Amino acid sequence: MVSMLQPEDWNGLYRYCYSLTKQSDQAYDLLHTAVEKYLAMPAQRAQDVKAYLRRIARNQYIDQYRRQQAFREEDVADHATLDLSTAPLEQLLINQQELDTIWKSLTDSESELVYLWAVEGMTAQDIGDELSQPRGTVLSRIHRLRKKLTLLLNPVVAKEA
Repeated sequence: MVSMLQPEDWNGLYRYCYSLTKQSDQAYDLLHTAVEKYLAMPAQRAQDVKAYLRRIARNQYIDQYRRQQAFREEDVADHATLDLSTAPLEQLLINQQELDTIWKSLTDSESELVYLWAVEGMTAQDIGDELSQPRGTVLSRIHRLRKKLTLLLNPVVAKEA
């Protein structure tokens, strides 16, 4: 039940919506719409309310922005090689100004991936299950995202490598 969610759950759901929209007001609207749709459903509801609300919010976001033709699809290269030797995302040190610049440079699907992977701590398999993508595709996307973030955070070192 929605009423059983704790404040940290609501904050997490808001952050997820923010990771999709990148704007505070739109994130609140998206979360509100997701809760309305959840409450309008018949009595049979999902057991994991948070995951279900995230799915509703994601679908609503995609529907809204498809209609506005603002949702950017990205090519998924399943054949990309993985470099698992790089430093984890959590170990990268960034300041607020860099974070704002980097966040705005991410595509919609990249910011969603960052949220699910780095903030929620979901595994590649969990992300794949939630986004209906194979685990290998998620690993490939994480690899490309790590390369992009490394380049954005330290362009001189990334170009020398």
